[in-house]
Amino acid sequence: MIFLEVEYEVKIVFRGREVDVNALLSEKVWFTVMSEKLFLEKFGPVWMSLKKPNLFVIKDKKINVDKFATVGIKIGSRAYKETVYISDDLINVLEKDIDLIIGKKFLERNKIRIMA
Repeated sequence: MIFLEVEYEVKIVFRGREVDVNALLSEKVWFTVMSEKLFLEKFGPVWMSLKKPNLFVIKDKKINVDKFATVGIKIGSRAYKETVYISDDLINVLEKDIDLIIGKKFLERNKIRIMA
């Protein structure tokens, strides 16, 4: 099975601010996550916290994530609302220079297809 990925510039909208970010649209991962460093720099420490952190196991690494926010994501001319995890550890595990990973769950729910 082939899982496609593409880097694409999108806009994140949160609390009246709009920021351009380098995103990876990926069919390889199911979750959507934003860099904590970028979120903090652009919006401040205004995320929500999970009562119990979610555990991700990726490439033999265990990563606990307890921060999230509901943001607007603009891809081209379309706008979506999405709850995103906030974690530098999840972003860095892919070893790519990106600020946001948009995962398969978001892509399928919004009928966004990645073409080779």
